[in-house]
Amino acid sequence: TIDIHRLRVREALRQTEIAIRDTLIAGGTQLRVIVGRGNHSQNKLPALKLALMAEMQSHHLNADVDPSNPGVLVVSLPFA
Repeated sequence: TIDIHRLRVREALRQTEIAIRDTLIAGGTQLRVIVGRGNHSQNKLPALKLALMAEMQSHHLNADVDPSNPGVLVVSLPFA
C-alpha cells in the first residue's frame, strides 16, 4: 500500500511506478494506492484518481476503486 493523496499528479504517478516495480520484484500481484476522494480538488473532481486510472489503463493494468473505500485504487499486477 502506498499513500499518494497529498502529491501532485506528476509526482504521484512517479511514486506509483516505483511502487509497482518494487511490488513486482517482491512477487506481489496487487498494489493498493491511497489517492483520496478528491474532496479538496478543484470542482470536487478526483484529479489524482482519474489520472492514475488513465495511466494504468495506458499500461494495460486494471485499477479498480476499492468498494469499501472510494479513496483507494487497487492495481492488479501481472504475475508469472
